[in-house]
Amino acid sequence: MDSGSKHEITTTSVWHADDSLNGSPCPAYDKANTTRQLCILGISISWIVSIICVGLGLHTLVRDPEGGEAFFPPMSKGAHVAIPLALNVAVSFCTDCLGYVHSTSLRWALWHEGRLAFTSNLRIFTSSKSSWPNRWHSNLLGAISLIACYTATSQILMPSSTAYFQYGSDHVTRRTSLNGVAVLALGLGILFQAIISTACLASHPERILTWSSSPFTITLASLQNGLQHRDGRCMMSAESANGPTIAVEAKTRQPSSYRTDRSVRYIVSILWVLFALCLLWAVVVLVVNKHVYGRDDFSPSLFAGDVWFGVTQSGSLVSEHAITLFLIGAWQALVTLSTHVVELLVNRSRDEGLWRKVASNTGSSPGTNIRYNSFVAALSSWQTLTLFTFKPIIHWVFGLGLYQEETALILVEMSYLALFLLSVVTFFLAVFGTSLALQRPKGNLPSSWGHVQTLADLVDDWADGTRLYWGDKGINNDGTRHAGTSGMKESVGEIQAGCCYS
Repeated sequence: MDSGSKHEITTTSVWHADDSLNGSPCPAYDKANTTRQLCILGISISWIVSIICVGLGLHTLVRDPEGGEAFFPPMSKGAHVAIPLALNVAVSFCTDCLGYVHSTSLRWALWHEGRLAFTSNLRIFTSSKSSWPNRWHSNLLGAISLIACYTATSQILMPSSTAYFQYGSDHVTRRTSLNGVAVLALGLGILFQAIISTACLASHPERILTWSSSPFTITLASLQNGLQHRDGRCMMSAESANGPTIAVEAKTRQPSSYRTDRSVRYIVSILWVLFALCLLWAVVVLVVNKHVYGRDDFSPSLFAGDVWFGVTQSGSLVSEHAITLFLIGAWQALVTLSTHVVELLVNRSRDEGLWRKVASNTGSSPGTNIRYNSFVAALSSWQTLTLFTFKPIIHWVFGLGLYQEETALILVEMSYLALFLLSVVTFFLAVFGTSLALQRPKGNLPSSWGHVQTLADLVDDWADGTRLYWGDKGINNDGTRHAGTSGMKESVGEIQAGCCYS
């Protein structure tokens, strides 16, 4: 834990939020009750979806206790592919909403424990000591549930061994069965996440100071509940959050999040390992298809079962479906958890982007509005929208590369062309995450990357709590210059090159 982020610390030369910053009292922070209401709506929708899926899954299993299936009329291959993609989009919406509640609960649990460093954290991999919905066992259940959701969406519609051929036409359709075990797994996955998020809402709601994701609002709430502003650090970025207070010259390029936080370096490594494994997997399937199965032709189809193995069980097909779902989920776990950890890079980049708007020395800078609706901010963020696009696509392509088909037994089939496509998608995901991690912001404004203590140090005037500007504020008594914030753009000027700031 970074000692500089603990709100219990006391240092010399500090400003207390309940007194003032530069003589101006801190304004009231936004508790973001509208965001909380939207979270409740999202949880309610997730509850409804989970109950429907659980009911449909149980109905299918009761109706066909041996196979756990319900058959559809002949379905085109395009529909068979498009429906899982649509399901993945819907699952991404539900899990992201539930994840926001879980992340908010974790943030303030860490704050009350004196362990909050950044506004964004790896919620599944960070355990709270005081909030049971954020303890390791709840996080483990949440991780398993998240993996189950994305695994099930690709396995809900299963090709049947019975094909219907339309003579006189090149169009071929196949009968498709509804996998009741996969539908039940999807419902239970959403249900358990909804239970955890509901517990986050109901368990000590007074501990959540604000539902906003704005780094400014979070910092302001922290200042009014014990965090201290440290004077003399107006040019010190998050990279120096735990270093001594010294006067420094303004930089023209700021440190990246990769240099600021060790966990970011781990995430970048995970993304490139994921790409390497997917590429290796595709190559292995291609080699086995050619040298073991003796196929010299290169199939141009994404849906060809190039390599397969059977799942045998002395019991019913239901147990075979369950085993197959478990095996596919074990493979898919790395993909799901990798897209989860990228959320940290996205949130840090979005927080830094909001912070950098505060610099008034960028000419026509409008300053930054520290109050906003978190859902609207997410929908208008290119980083968030890019990740939301990646999530359903990468899981959908995974389902094309590894899926089950029913013949005399359950076959788990792999398509090397789809797996090569998966490696391409994971490559772009790794490039996306790496670019966010290595980004070095331009300008004199010190980078914060959502580090709460750093933001508390850099903002010395919160004005009326709406819009802020940052720039040079004159000379200190010791001859160094001072930079800070103001609610009026005219009150701050250009940063002076070659001068020391404190």
